[in-house]
Amino acid sequence: MSDTTLDEATLYAGGGIGLVAFLAGYLLTGVLFVARTVAAGEAMVTDTFVRTGWRFYASHGVPIVAGGARVGTDGLVPVVVPAAVLVLAGWVLVDRRDRVDAEAGDAAVTGAAVTTGYLFGAVACRLVLVTALTRPFPAAPALVETVLYAGLAFPLVFGGLGGYVGARFA
Repeated sequence: MSDTTLDEATLYAGGGIGLVAFLAGYLLTGVLFVARTVAAGEAMVTDTFVRTGWRFYASHGVPIVAGGARVGTDGLVPVVVPAAVLVLAGWVLVDRRDRVDAEAGDAAVTGAAVTTGYLFGAVACRLVLVTALTRPFPAAPALVETVLYAGLAFPLVFGGLGGYVGARFA
């Protein structure tokens, strides 16, 4: 590897692209949730934003905690949604930063820079979900797993993979 350090502009670009990737993944999860609900003939609920959040975080492996107990989800959205969005984000970042000719390791590190924005989105959205869930019982994505899985592991692995793929196949 020649140079695996990231410049400030790449970190800022990674933050922006990572945040957009988080929002796009959340939106895509919401669209899939609504489509499934309508297709099943079920009535739409008023807390679609919250239920989408539960499914989106669950697709990262983050459990939903309700009153100290962990609540499972129905597995509506597979891991493919956030993974695909993050691979695309890493690819876009490498392309935008003109790192398509970089060595594999450098491109992967560049792609993983989407973690800065994705982590911010994951933690901020979790805080919104916690405040939105003060009625009947508080339930929210577990904080530690939100940071570790949704905020760090997924964007580091899949953003890095996107950077690598972007450099190899551009």
